[in-house]
Amino acid sequence: MTRPRLEMLIPDDRRAVAPVIAVVLLLGIGFVAFSSFQATVVPQQNAAAEFEHLQTVENDLIEVQQAILRAGQTNIQEFATVQLGTTYPTRLVGLNPPPPAGSLQTSEPYNITITNEADGTTVNITTRFLEYEPGYNELPAEAVIYENTVLYRQGEDGVATLEDQELAPGANTLEITALQNEFREQGTERTTVSLFPTPSVTAGGIPEGNLTVTLPTQLDAAFWEAEQDLNEVPLYQGIDTGENQYPDDVNALEFNLNTSDDDELRLNTVGIQSEPDEAQTDPIKRGVGFSPQAPIEGANNFDSLLSSGRNNLNNIDTSWEITDSSGADEVRVTVINPDGESDEETVPAENGEVEGIGDGGNPDSVDVVVEALSDGDVIEECEGTLESEDESLTLADGFSCEPVDDVDDVDDN
Repeated sequence: MTRPRLEMLIPDDRRAVAPVIAVVLLLGIGFVAFSSFQATVVPQQNAAAEFEHLQTVENDLIEVQQAILRAGQTNIQEFATVQLGTTYPTRLVGLNPPPPAGSLQTSEPYNITITNEADGTTVNITTRFLEYEPGYNELPAEAVIYENTVLYRQGEDGVATLEDQELAPGANTLEITALQNEFREQGTERTTVSLFPTPSVTAGGIPEGNLTVTLPTQLDAAFWEAEQDLNEVPLYQGIDTGENQYPDDVNALEFNLNTSDDDELRLNTVGIQSEPDEAQTDPIKRGVGFSPQAPIEGANNFDSLLSSGRNNLNNIDTSWEITDSSGADEVRVTVINPDGESDEETVPAENGEVEGIGDGGNPDSVDVVVEALSDGDVIEECEGTLESEDESLTLADGFSCEPVDDVDDVDDN
């Protein structure tokens, strides 16, 4: 018997071929459209998000620059915030890279050198640059740098000034604010930069007469002379690019002035996140060129006391210095709202500060009580009322202090 051929057993039915081809074509078109969207639209939208963040962070860093200068010139603690990174738009279609994180950090320390040309006396004060570096995926990652009162963006096409220098505010004045302490923050969140001045004292250690002042700079003479007009300032002597000055390709910005005549040198140190290191500025007395804080009346245990309000009194930051001979081992800070609610914190006296005291409310005023403790006993109590419009209270003009126990054996300041 003859077997039927295989093709005779399979029906000649081609009805499914057209739908399959249509599905394949649709998948191909969809893949091409997705690829085109991912390659063009997603980068454009992400670049727009990065550009918006760039504008925000530059404004934030301008605030940091101004806060540094205010802290040095007014001797009041300052705060500024910086949005380190950003996020991309949420997508139903398309894929985003990881959110671009940014970093804000200080450089290595470099010396500001003040030399008396008559006798060769030299004094060094450390300072640092502050640099923000974005981690963008689309835009160029151009650093924004603060140094010597000027704020600028450093890119492949050169330097773009964001805020001009305030180093030489007049023809015969040199005003230096040294930034001290190590600092580094990285991420996408908003971070707070605390800037601490140092109590102003007399300028007994600074050389006088014919002085050469040398400051570290990452910028060249063309920037300082053409962009910042220092060539029109008589004190300006130029840029020394010699390797004998600073490492890491850092140049020397030089000035010459005579404080015995009409020239004026103002020098302040500002600490980032904590007070400047006193050893760094000795024998330069911190706050040179500005009036010393008024003497304390009736206070035996506190050398100085400063309470600064921020965020409409949501948080109170308090700093102090304790008399060496006071015997105080702890300081207790209490913030009391008008409704009687209070918040307090006790820390070792040598800490010198307490940050963020308060219940987070938004009152018009708060009472601040600062107590010096010895073995748990209150030996001095300082009280003051911080109004919403006040920038700070000091022992000179806001706090009243009274000894609580017998402190006659304590040296009076």
